[in-house]
Amino acid sequence: MHLDFGTLTVAGGLVALVSALLLLFAWTQYDRGAPALRLGVSHLVAAGAIMLLALAAGQDATLLVATQLMFVVAGFLALSAAMSFDGRERIAVLFLTGCAALMLLAAMIAVAVPLAWVRVVQLAIVGMLFLSAGAGLWLGRADKLRARFPLAAIFLMHGTVSFVGFAEGVLQESLASGVPTFGNWYGVIHVESMIYFIGSTLFLVALLKERSEVGYKSASLTDPLTGLLNRRAFFESGDRVLQRCRRSGLPCSVIAIDFDRFKAVNDTYGHAVGDRVLQAFAALAEKHLRPRDVVGRLGGEEFAVVLPETHLREAVEVGDRLRTAFGAATYDVEGKEMQTTLSGGVAVALGDDRTIAEVLERADRALYRAKLNGRDRIEFDAASSSIRVVGKIAS
Repeated sequence: MHLDFGTLTVAGGLVALVSALLLLFAWTQYDRGAPALRLGVSHLVAAGAIMLLALAAGQDATLLVATQLMFVVAGFLALSAAMSFDGRERIAVLFLTGCAALMLLAAMIAVAVPLAWVRVVQLAIVGMLFLSAGAGLWLGRADKLRARFPLAAIFLMHGTVSFVGFAEGVLQESLASGVPTFGNWYGVIHVESMIYFIGSTLFLVALLKERSEVGYKSASLTDPLTGLLNRRAFFESGDRVLQRCRRSGLPCSVIAIDFDRFKAVNDTYGHAVGDRVLQAFAALAEKHLRPRDVVGRLGGEEFAVVLPETHLREAVEVGDRLRTAFGAATYDVEGKEMQTTLSGGVAVALGDDRTIAEVLERADRALYRAKLNGRDRIEFDAASSSIRVVGKIAS
């Protein structure tokens, strides 16, 4: 198959330009759209480089040098876009590394190194940049966003093809003469680049859309102040845990928690301090609870914890650890010494409990007794054990 130089370069430039415009539009449509902006600018720089390549027609040395530098800049922008998606960007490192790469090419030009070797080095740099971008996207796969994988594959493909072009250049020590064809990696790179521009644009937009949808879903299930599950999500997750425990014949315990005299904290120190107290509890809950435990904020200063595969005594010990840690964690908030405590009630799911709300109702009754009996204590649900009260068991 025979394609002339002008057709390949003009088509590639137009594809890059249209892709850049689509990405810049996507940047305006999504929160945290920096990856679209950076990849859009990368495509825009690459489009300019391809158009200059068409103007040079393989003859104008000045334009050819400019294209090599622009392709490196586009590669660094693409790497920056990939890194910024997962918040791992290091602008200073990227900037200094980019400057070093450009200085290397400039030095080669200054000492009159043949342009073929300048292009070989440029392909090696660009190949490493895109392989790094693809690897970075792959390493962030824990978020399970499906569009991440084809986007990583597109970057890895582009980096691999650049390295193949680098290998060809090293072996031939010069650009192939005459008209590039599919039998020549120089021609293949042009065609593959069009696939890269289209694919990276489509999959990055899909990735931004997917992340936005996941974010909205997460926001609908998460308490914005503490980051814990909200009331709706807590009961949904708790019911699933309860059903799993029932099927496996294992116990499932619930702790109802309420801060003691929390209104006085807000009235005395202000709501900002009160918010910090709520956040402190969320932080210690994450520290002291297991990953499979379910904790949520039900409203105000009311929290609840579902403990799968946990007997009554173990649940009481967990509640008391939270009680003790809470008092220590909130003793000094924003430089204000205070005595902040919590009370808790513990209940274990019984054979006829169908929902976590039924178990929580009994835990709430135990919590109410803890309040009546002096606060800053953990009590049992009477139906869960013949021992009705356990107060300050850690003291």
